[in-house]
Parts: sequence; structure tokens; C-alpha cells
Amino acid sequence: GSSTGTGEGDGFGIGNNGATDAFIWNYENGFIQFGTNSAERLRVDSSGKVGIGTTSADANLHIKGSYPTVHIERDHATNYSRLLLDNTSNDGVAIDVIGDGTGGLRISTSAA
Repeated sequence: GSSTGTGEGDGFGIGNNGATDAFIWNYENGFIQFGTNSAERLRVDSSGKVGIGTTSADANLHIKGSYPTVHIERDHATNYSRLLLDNTSNDGVAIDVIGDGTGGLRISTSAA
């Protein structure tokens, strides 16, 4: 069933009770967490780091699992998905998946 409670520490939770609520905002310890199927799935800590599959992210985005996968999908038949790695004051790198029917990967520089 559904309930609203404090979760752990000062804050509130929505969902089942305990540390696996569907949503918990923990003011005292400074994090927000989301859980499903009796397990925590995502946490945003007080510094803004996001952990998926971990409760202690050690980077801005930390994904942990036995086979972690990031899926970036473009919803257009002839264009590409892009991963852009930039520095705001310098150039960066773009990694593109070519969507022209032949498949391919392009790595190029990009202007910041």
C-alpha cells in the first residue's frame, strides 16, 4: 500500500515504509532517493551527485551494476546520437553514431 511517512531522518517519504520508499526526501542527511521493488534505484546527494545503483556516488553521475549500460537513442531515422565532451573555455570532442543505414562511429573535435 501507499503511505506518507518520514522515511529515515527529517524529511518525508511516499510509498512503502523504510529505506525503499518510492520517493524519500531526507532533509537531515541531505539526499533524495527513489526506489522500486524493495530496493533503492537512484539517489541525488546534497552535493548534486547522482547515483544509479549506488548510494554513494563518487562522480557527478555514477552508474553501478553487474552490466551497466547507458542507452542514448535518437528518434530520427537518418540523423545520429551524440556524446559531447566539452570544456566551456576550450574545444571538446564529439562522438557520433552515424544513422545513415550503414552504421558507423565518428569522433571529431567540437567548438566549446
